[in-house]
Amino acid sequence: MRNSMANCSWCIVLLVTLLANKVEQGLCFTHIIGVMAVKSQQFPSSQLQHKMRASEKPISEELGAGLSSAAVVEGKDELARALKVAEEAAKRAGEIILEFSGAEVQQEKSNFRDLVTEYDKKCEEVIVDMIQEAFPHHVILGEESVASGAAAAKTALSEKLAELARPASPSAERGSGRQEEEEPMLWIIDPIDGTTNFAMGLPLAVVSIAAYYKGEIALGCIYHPHMQECFTAIKGRGAALNGRAIAPRGDTQLKEAVLNIGFPPDPQALEVVTRGMDALRSQVRGMRMLVSAALVLAWTACGRLSGFPGYNLNAWDIAAGALILKEAGGEITDTDGSPYTVETRNVLISNGPLHPLLLAELEKAGAAKVDF
Repeated sequence: MRNSMANCSWCIVLLVTLLANKVEQGLCFTHIIGVMAVKSQQFPSSQLQHKMRASEKPISEELGAGLSSAAVVEGKDELARALKVAEEAAKRAGEIILEFSGAEVQQEKSNFRDLVTEYDKKCEEVIVDMIQEAFPHHVILGEESVASGAAAAKTALSEKLAELARPASPSAERGSGRQEEEEPMLWIIDPIDGTTNFAMGLPLAVVSIAAYYKGEIALGCIYHPHMQECFTAIKGRGAALNGRAIAPRGDTQLKEAVLNIGFPPDPQALEVVTRGMDALRSQVRGMRMLVSAALVLAWTACGRLSGFPGYNLNAWDIAAGALILKEAGGEITDTDGSPYTVETRNVLISNGPLHPLLLAELEKAGAAKVDF
């Protein structure tokens, strides 16, 4: 009986992998949701290991000494150490997501489409505590510490960037016993990206942690607890999924593309999304709606999706995934084509080759240069 259950479990894992990585064959994404809805506790971690594509190699083979996974490079430099902390914090928060997915307790934020649960706050507390213990001099921006709405998010980010830019006090021994000579980082945290999915019990919620360092996003970590998948990147060292190098899809034509489409809580942003969707839906192979920007970025980075036009997003939605995507070889810009920065709120992400085609379609649809 146990052998039969084990064989069944492996079949389920293989089915998830085939559906996620073979969307070009026209398979329906709802099948993925149905399979993934089985609680992860029913399957030991050994049965949920990532099935790599033939092109994937261990990150150590791909990148030599310049590694992006702190699981491979531990303590070699400050960024590797920081990524190690991010991974551990994300996985700790992921345990909360798994335990309380589908929780009844919830309340609205700015409107009925924008939810927050008590578990968002618990996850953020866990992450913040771990970062502060390791890096007491660093600056932290967490979604749950910011009031709802775009204006509050913009203000909070500006204030944290200003705080980061203030002259540091003279170097001194810190609680960790280390002599801190590096500039502080700004940690940007979304404790549960996909809160509505989490509240509904859908296994499409992730933890997103990024660090902004010396004027750029320097590291990113996205953890998908239901699949036990940890996406990581350090600037200039490539991107990894569970320690193995990843790359986007090779699509070069819109007819090959499977895009994600958002469903933002802001009515004005939703109107723009609809214009873009109307322009693209007849030209692409398919569209999906995950309602988790961080997960979409991670899945575009590893080849499960082709691209995504996202509007009125906050820094914590995008920062970690933006670096992971770029380090994997994908592309991210503003929807009008201007370069992405940590303050960008409208983004077009893609595998790279599709980017100019998608930009052109958004421009024609009046969904490129917008302000909220």
